[in-house]
Amino acid sequence: MIDRRTGSLHRVNGRPLLMLTRKPLDAAAELMSGRDPAIWETRTEAIEQLARQRIAPFPAR
Repeated sequence: MIDRRTGSLHRVNGRPLLMLTRKPLDAAAELMSGRDPAIWETRTEAIEQLARQRIAPFPAR
């Protein structure tokens, strides 16, 4: 979430709010619920390539 007045990211405990989801439009609507769209906006970025990468298992000891 971005504060339109300042351009600053919304932070929770000092960290920018980040959400990973398969349904970005639904997530954005949920985040904006009860918030003034004149003040707040959400941005989404596709992470398809990251999601497609396989994470190699830890090597056996």
